[in-house]
Amino acid sequence: MNNPLISIIVPVYNVEKYLRPCLDSILAQTYMRWEAILVDDGSKDTSGKICDEYTNRDVRFRVLHVGNGGVSHARNIGIKESTGEWMYFSDADDELLPNALEDMISSVSDGIDIVSASYLRNDNGTVVPEKVPSTDSIYTKEEFVAELFKFRSRNCERYCWNKLFRKAIIVDNKLSFDESMVYREDVLFLFNYLVCCRGKVNCIKQPVYVYYRRTDGAAMTYVTHYSNKSKDIVLSIAKSCDVLKKLQLSSYTEFLVKRELINSYHQVCKLIRCSDHAQAKNDEKELRRIVYNRLTWYDIVKMWFKDLVRPFYRAIFK
Repeated sequence: MNNPLISIIVPVYNVEKYLRPCLDSILAQTYMRWEAILVDDGSKDTSGKICDEYTNRDVRFRVLHVGNGGVSHARNIGIKESTGEWMYFSDADDELLPNALEDMISSVSDGIDIVSASYLRNDNGTVVPEKVPSTDSIYTKEEFVAELFKFRSRNCERYCWNKLFRKAIIVDNKLSFDESMVYREDVLFLFNYLVCCRGKVNCIKQPVYVYYRRTDGAAMTYVTHYSNKSKDIVLSIAKSCDVLKKLQLSSYTEFLVKRELINSYHQVCKLIRCSDHAQAKNDEKELRRIVYNRLTWYDIVKMWFKDLVRPFYRAIFK
């Protein structure tokens, strides 16, 4: 295909320690037709100055200094300011591999609306082996949804930073990140995008991104200690359930989605019960209502029964 412009959106907030490696990894891309829109979300450290520094180094960088509105707000600003045909979302404390953009854009064709790639994970300085698909695969959007919800599937992931999106689909359908959410907002955005796709998904085995998972990171905090932001673990799946009703999902895929909803609810409830957060018990009631409004008693009993017999099934057929 031709050389389309790729817009890289990078929300930036108080990441002075990690920002330069991220921006250097963008500069190192083998694919040259990109613009990087850095949205400084009211940083209180030197992150904003670092962004200015890179705009002076390369005209393909642009920086927008805005008041603090959260990561979703920053990404939405970046979308509006972008001029590329394709969009890529990077976190400011991670890094792109040198061939990232080239590998993804070369996997695009007329019938492909999204490219999803593999990635590397770095846990506090240690690279953790990830199971990756042995071959590239092309899925319909319904098949891709099923892959996203399969237990421990590494064929596809729900992150946005390992994907390439068509901007026309985002603009034509007025898609945006949910600014009421601060965690797993990318999951909901992905499903909103998939519902609007007419083409297929190309999942490639090539890794394009280094995801740094640090013990002091916000994402780790939300899943280890309860705060009101931990609710987004459940809300992202609950809202995704509502969005996915627009697709004619198979009964199996629908089961996978509902199982994820129940599992996320149990995950957050465990955090709540270990918490002394003043609002925690009320939050648990709210989440129970949200989950049970999207399930029938038949769904709940069926999943309870499957969870009960699964260990025996695995023991027999192992």
